[in-house]
Amino acid sequence: MKRETKQNPKKKFKNNLVYLRSFTRRYLTAKARIIWQLIFVLFFFGILFLIFKSDFFKIKFIQCFTEGNLCSNTELDLFKHLYGENIFFINKNELVKEAKIKNIGLKEIKLKSYLPNKLMIYLQNRRAVVLLKTEKSEFLVDETGVVFKEVSQKNYSLPLIILKNQTLSLGGEVNERVLKAIQLTKNLQELFVPFDNLTLEDKNYFTVKGGNFLAIFSPEKDLFNQAISLQMILQSSKIKIKEEQETFFKENKIRRIDLRFDKPIISFND
Repeated sequence: MKRETKQNPKKKFKNNLVYLRSFTRRYLTAKARIIWQLIFVLFFFGILFLIFKSDFFKIKFIQCFTEGNLCSNTELDLFKHLYGENIFFINKNELVKEAKIKNIGLKEIKLKSYLPNKLMIYLQNRRAVVLLKTEKSEFLVDETGVVFKEVSQKNYSLPLIILKNQTLSLGGEVNERVLKAIQLTKNLQELFVPFDNLTLEDKNYFTVKGGNFLAIFSPEKDLFNQAISLQMILQSSKIKIKEEQETFFKENKIRRIDLRFDKPIISFND
């Protein structure tokens, strides 16, 4: 016959109290977890509402600068349609592409967003380096060869390049030969060689017309070296003469300089 053992009432009460505390702790932990999950879900949907439905993130302020100055009204009009647009959903690459199509004279466009509703725009215009003249029109071209503006020649003091039997279109790019001609005008300016215009005669040579001379360049050879040769020839054509204690320069009038050869061919006026 088994002997029944009676549990101490104090010990039984203590065990029940431990169990109750453990159950309460697990219950409260689970409940707190559910509450925090509900708070997170509500917060998440609140953020989505602010982004998609609220006016909080819709663009209300646009500031535009062109090389440190305020944009003109024409430039600002390119971006006015952005007012009221959600700042998170702006396709900046597409905006830049569209703005450059509408205004070919823009070289660089940078857009910066500032939460919650501000957009900063920074523009850089193309800088003309030469004036290209065709049979019908004159165009401004930048250093990269982009034709970005049709103008009147009288309004610009830029190196003039005359194109024969060629056409240009706004927004297009010039060919490699014209790029070489642009580089040659830059070389002549750097060497302080005065000239009136440069003409692309055909595929074999360029002609540079000065006040009293005509120089012929080969686009297939180093243009800078040819420009240096021209500079030296023009300088050496001035002869220093002393007469009755007076010093003056007498210039041999050069008519034509052909720089396509290793030894330039020089023709003088009679």
